[in-house]
Amino acid sequence: MTSIHVLIGRYLDDLEVNPDLPFYEAVVEKKIIDGFMSGLLRADEFHYYCERFSRLAQRDVRRAA
Repeated sequence: MTSIHVLIGRYLDDLEVNPDLPFYEAVVEKKIIDGFMSGLLRADEFHYYCERFSRLAQRDVRRAA
């Protein structure tokens, strides 16, 4: 079984490389939240992944402007 950290890392890497995948941001965001709510991620890890996700999401907003 793959760890939650590897999965989220891969999802974020995929989002960084191909930001145009339909609805993929929602999938990544849900995986981060689910990992935290299930106790698989500590608060500091959750914060790190949220910051990384936010940077990628903001990049898409700047690109669209």
